[in-house]
Amino acid sequence: MAIGYGDKNSALEPGVDEQVTTFVRLIEDKNLGATKLLDFGTLKSYFTIDVITKAGAGHDIVEKRLAKEKDAQADDMLAVIYEGLRIRAPAPGLYAKVVPTGGDTLCGKLLPEGTAVGMNTSAMLADMSLFGEDANLFRPERFLGRRTEMQRDVDLAFGAGRWNCAGQPVAFMELNKIFFELFRNFDLQLAHPMKPWDSLSWSAWVDGNMHLKATEAM
Repeated sequence: MAIGYGDKNSALEPGVDEQVTTFVRLIEDKNLGATKLLDFGTLKSYFTIDVITKAGAGHDIVEKRLAKEKDAQADDMLAVIYEGLRIRAPAPGLYAKVVPTGGDTLCGKLLPEGTAVGMNTSAMLADMSLFGEDANLFRPERFLGRRTEMQRDVDLAFGAGRWNCAGQPVAFMELNKIFFELFRNFDLQLAHPMKPWDSLSWSAWVDGNMHLKATEAM
């Protein structure tokens, strides 16, 4: 499934488990039965930073393990995760690469050496030739048929080759665990469904005022 996720990479997993448990407990202690709304956009940002900081400081595997390993995961969950990443690229930067000495040719175009070539990630992930005529819709089922091909396209949002994001294994661990734990423990509703949250892009998404109501799952 994700890079670095599986039994051979178990050193990283306990730290993610600990932070997921803390995240769930925080919602239980601070929000169940409370009148104050939960700003999920801010909360998930702190959670992500906490996990990456702890994992990066305590495990060499975060830096060294870039070989892909596939784990068997529930198809439905996997499809939802990939569709979410497709709709909202984790980092909307250009991922610019510099043309080497002597220049290069790309798609029949000569690129002078030293040219910075970037990729519009959001546009690529909305490309109808890659994801179908309904690429503007959130439809996880698209990944159930052409899963391997489409997953590879979405993975480009994390870079590729030696430039692949070292945080991808942590991201997929979080996503696989946090959704299961959140919906197992809570019923979540948007507090203001007709009011969009605040979202800024600074080469990474910064979200705020994503207010949720959390009640204990029955």
